[in-house]
Amino acid sequence: SEMCIRDSYEGYGEYTLDTLQRRSRLRLGGNYVLNKHVRTYELHANYRFIPLLGLDISQYHFAEPIKGQKDFLNTTSIMLNYYRFREEAVSAWWGLGATYVANGVNTWGFAYSFGLEVYASKPVSFHASFKQSRINESKIDIIKLQVKYHLKRVALYAGYQYNLLGNSTISGVNFGIEYTF
Repeated sequence: SEMCIRDSYEGYGEYTLDTLQRRSRLRLGGNYVLNKHVRTYELHANYRFIPLLGLDISQYHFAEPIKGQKDFLNTTSIMLNYYRFREEAVSAWWGLGATYVANGVNTWGFAYSFGLEVYASKPVSFHASFKQSRINESKIDIIKLQVKYHLKRVALYAGYQYNLLGNSTISGVNFGIEYTF
């Protein structure tokens, strides 16, 4: 993505980008989790209106094929993230927001998250994040551990994703792509 490689400077990471250009940034992406029982798709958008604050929106679709039918669940999270640490090689944040669970649950719940991205060496970074949503008496946990390969404004990534939906665990290898505007 733009945060990691640019032709016009030698820097790497968010801090270097923020010192060169003080403008908003939009990142769009999607991923798929490989799991033999449940198909998991995610679409996400992150809009950083200033370097310290950003709005993060994610839409998850969990689908479980059951004898010719599909049982599915959709969730949408809206988070306001505070990017507290933005150094050349490390970016860390925490966020507060809400998650909506559709498909019969039709309920909003409180959510919080935190994450870390370490820019190891051009063009590779490591991403780790955790998000928990409290819905009624249950919770939804999403943990991501990813390795990203940056090509200018595009980041390709693979890693492990753990999803806990109430009492159901859906985990597996995930693959995705992000584009930064």
